[in-house]
Amino acid sequence: MARLRLRQARVQRLNTLIRHGAGQGTEAADLRVKLKGKFEIDANEEHILKRWREAVEKQRRRAWNKYVQTNNASGGGKLFKWVQRAQMETHLTQLSAQNPTGENTLSGRLQSAAATWHLLWKGGKAHTPSHHTALRPLSGGDLSKVLRKLSEGKAKGTDGWSPKEILSLPHSWLGKLAEFYNTWEKRGKWPQVLNNSIIALVPKAGATHEGQLRPIGIMPYIYRLWMAARRIDAKDWSLSIHGGKHLGAAALAYDTQVRIEKAHWAGEHVLIAFLDCSKCYERIEHSIAGQDTVATGCPDTIANMVFHQYAGNRIVRAHGAAAKPLQGNHGLIAGCSYAKDILKAFLIPTAGLVTNTVLSLIHI
Repeated sequence: MARLRLRQARVQRLNTLIRHGAGQGTEAADLRVKLKGKFEIDANEEHILKRWREAVEKQRRRAWNKYVQTNNASGGGKLFKWVQRAQMETHLTQLSAQNPTGENTLSGRLQSAAATWHLLWKGGKAHTPSHHTALRPLSGGDLSKVLRKLSEGKAKGTDGWSPKEILSLPHSWLGKLAEFYNTWEKRGKWPQVLNNSIIALVPKAGATHEGQLRPIGIMPYIYRLWMAARRIDAKDWSLSIHGGKHLGAAALAYDTQVRIEKAHWAGEHVLIAFLDCSKCYERIEHSIAGQDTVATGCPDTIANMVFHQYAGNRIVRAHGAAAKPLQGNHGLIAGCSYAKDILKAFLIPTAGLVTNTVLSLIHI
């Protein structure tokens, strides 16, 4: 056990040196010599690690039991409220049951909301993977750089990981995670255990029931890490479909107004067509969007992984409760950084059709 602890301490120290830019120094080189050939774990050490994991689980159970007993001793109000979830979340209390004749309970209203969203997601054709683009292999160094920039305060996904936890792993383990990404990219899909997304229903102005709230996706952090690491490989595609630069809504409105004023001073006319898309993300079919995404220049390796995640389990959550997993081949997931680019690629043909229609009307 002492040898295992010493090796663990050395690995952690080497990992710390690498994260702080001292991975090529004398101390790091000395640690590599001492650790050479000692990364493999034998049966005895595996047994020790199993005992450690069991000890951690036991400690967590004791901490939970202590919390329960302490809370019960003071009346148990917070604990009972958390367990029962008999009340709706305070910022959602203005909502009413979607079906007046249905079950007006937390469970009933959640299932009704999930059914409403599933009507939009279900059916449709799945994205057809292609394998024409070979991306550079990801490395442990790539993941380490990205992890330092990822926000720690975001909600955890179904995998339970956080950036700080992943970054604390030995550097060699990040290399293994990079190999994991490279392997599954070649297959064009995610393993089942990661193919889950939480769809949190958050407040939206004008909503009268849970089926009208705003769905925000909470992706597994292993997916989010991959998503951020591959962002540089999708940069050229993203810039090209957005006209060479990314602009926010305010900047786009300002740019449009400037063009209108210039046309006005030149004695010209301006005709603008606005597209108001109801539940736009939810109605998009994966097959069509996937074709448009790849056709506009997105590496198909990225498209394969993104759309496979979109087609995975979606777990609708509201009022602290979760519905049964749902699936479908419609819908982009708000919370995925590629969603807005995919929407743009999907709407480009539509925008062109609108432009041609308007021009044809002008010439009538």
